[in-house]
Amino acid sequence: MRAPRFLLVLAPCAALGCGLSEGGSVGAGPDDAGLDGTFFDAAGGDASDGVDALFDAGPDVAVDAGDAGCPKTLAGPALVLAGDFCVDETEVTKAQYDRFLLAVADAGVPPLSPQCGWNKTLSDLTPSGWDPGSSASNPVTGVDWCDAYTYCAWAKKRLCGARAGGALAAATASNDTQSQWYDACSKGGTRTWAYGNTWDSAKCQDDAFILGGVADVKSNAQCEGGYSGLFDMTGNASEWIDQCDGPGKSDDCVTQGGNYGSNDSAAQCDAQEKATRDHDTGDWLGIRCCWP
Repeated sequence: MRAPRFLLVLAPCAALGCGLSEGGSVGAGPDDAGLDGTFFDAAGGDASDGVDALFDAGPDVAVDAGDAGCPKTLAGPALVLAGDFCVDETEVTKAQYDRFLLAVADAGVPPLSPQCGWNKTLSDLTPSGWDPGSSASNPVTGVDWCDAYTYCAWAKKRLCGARAGGALAAATASNDTQSQWYDACSKGGTRTWAYGNTWDSAKCQDDAFILGGVADVKSNAQCEGGYSGLFDMTGNASEWIDQCDGPGKSDDCVTQGGNYGSNDSAAQCDAQEKATRDHDTGDWLGIRCCWP
């Protein structure tokens, strides 16, 4: 049974202003125009002085804007080259998200989307029903759009959005010339599902599996694609992308990829579902990041 519906040619990094520099700090990127640089500590107080400390808590990385490959030492899943940009090889795992929460506890909440100013504390970023000790290789779920956006910022990546930078414009989430996530899943619009054009219920964690929940990332080795080295873009956990109907907590944002309860049509790369920006009770809602 399906889970209930809740409601690449990329410009060089220098052109996008992605702001990554040797030593591990992050400057304002193309989708950060509305950010004021404010951080918040776990109690909700201003902790702007902790900016460098938070990002330096993760692995250092020197990013060469002219490098055709992907950074190798960013936090979270390893990055895979998808044409001219990079995308996490899997959904973010519970173990990887737990590391983020530990960093937040030490240094404060990372830069927020302008739409997420209400999401100020460690508690706000903690998934519903959070139990980091169980199934650490499962994708983290129970996260809202702001959790996903903030995690990707902390990892020195970004929530997958427009290939030209920033959030996706309305009605472009399933356009391979516009959307990073859809381009990666469909391999430039050439695949219906991440692994090909013929539905195979045995390849990915979908409604044909008996498990009835998310599986460890990469546990279905045949669930690979669109690009080689990407896993679970079909099924398992649905993934937030950077496209929303408006700026408010109750405005809808898009998820793609289907989940463990999706049938063949709902698991297609171009299939979209929506949930409100603050929706965090779905045990099928997960995260995948892109770079830059």
